[in-house]
Amino acid sequence: MLGAACSDAQQSPSSAPPAPENRSGDGSTGQPSPEDRSADDLGAAGEVLRSIDRSVLLLIGEDAARASTASGIPTDDRGLIGRNQQWGEMYSARFQLGAGLALRMSLALDDLPRATSAWLAIEAGVSSIEESGRLPSSAPDEVLMGRVPSEADVASGAAFFLGDACAAVLALSTFGDAESVASTERRDAVVEKLGRAVAWLMTQREQLERVDARAPNRLFHDATAYQACGELVDNSAAKELATVFADLARVQYDSAGFFVERNGSDTNYQAVNVVQAIELILAGHRTHETELRVQIAEATEWMATKTDSTGAVDSSDNTRSCGGCEVFLPGDPPKQLGPTVWLRGLSYGAVFEDRESVRNAVPRFIRWVESDPSTSCYGRDSTGALQPQDPSTLCS
Repeated sequence: MLGAACSDAQQSPSSAPPAPENRSGDGSTGQPSPEDRSADDLGAAGEVLRSIDRSVLLLIGEDAARASTASGIPTDDRGLIGRNQQWGEMYSARFQLGAGLALRMSLALDDLPRATSAWLAIEAGVSSIEESGRLPSSAPDEVLMGRVPSEADVASGAAFFLGDACAAVLALSTFGDAESVASTERRDAVVEKLGRAVAWLMTQREQLERVDARAPNRLFHDATAYQACGELVDNSAAKELATVFADLARVQYDSAGFFVERNGSDTNYQAVNVVQAIELILAGHRTHETELRVQIAEATEWMATKTDSTGAVDSSDNTRSCGGCEVFLPGDPPKQLGPTVWLRGLSYGAVFEDRESVRNAVPRFIRWVESDPSTSCYGRDSTGALQPQDPSTLCS
């Protein structure tokens, strides 16, 4: 269940990894060629990313690390994962989301063949970038049923992939044997295309502000894309936009400890918010770091309280997934809590803010996942007991 789920997961360190040095570029919307960036230039954010990945590996163990990132490993040399693999061709780089984290965790595991496979999935997503930098997005006709994705949806989907991919390339830049994962020529080609893509994404600011306005997790995805890619290609204007989108996301936080999604709380998207806020800081964002760290600490504590003594997660009040009855694409079943993103939120949050209660929730949740539950949606019955719930029944 852990390896199959996605978002739309021992010994622990005593503190968060050190913050990378804040740097600025020339303010242009273009980017230098990859060879103009030295390893030292890229090393700060890249090493911080690798440091926290190694710490999370120590916390969750090798089996959970492999299972929770398995969806980012392609099964053949085409590099397709997710819906692209399911549908047999590259429809959208958005469905390559997860390849970057799979690469990073493979580096932490020192598993070079696995890292090489994950790199293929990143390259597959990057191959869809047009000369203008745009990342097209579509789906089979039987899924779209005559609908055409809006340019705002195309831009939002592109941001999901770009944040994940650029963070992974930053991490790979500090890996001692990066050449065994991908040649310098291949890595430079990917960086050049990612630079074009983030420059295009900057032209989509108004679209993203409109379509993602009331979904803080998506605003954090946007911010992370601008920050991580801006860091990768030394585009300070992109990093300035990361601050804009982080500001839009952070104000949609409830003092009860959750980010507001569709006018309430949602366990699945709480985890996504936590993960993306952490990724944003790891990629070098400093402007809102102090406030975001407070929100991350409180939000992960909220997650720990939702993880009961058996490891099951109370999603009774969800506004989007489980009883919230939201679907991703026409014909899909209602969304459930994504075990991989819940584990990622708990484990990265525990390492990042060093919270004992959050760290203690991690093994409980892993044991629950290993019991192979039939659903990840649990709610309270009339007696207050936590019981499994079938979203298809709840939402019929």
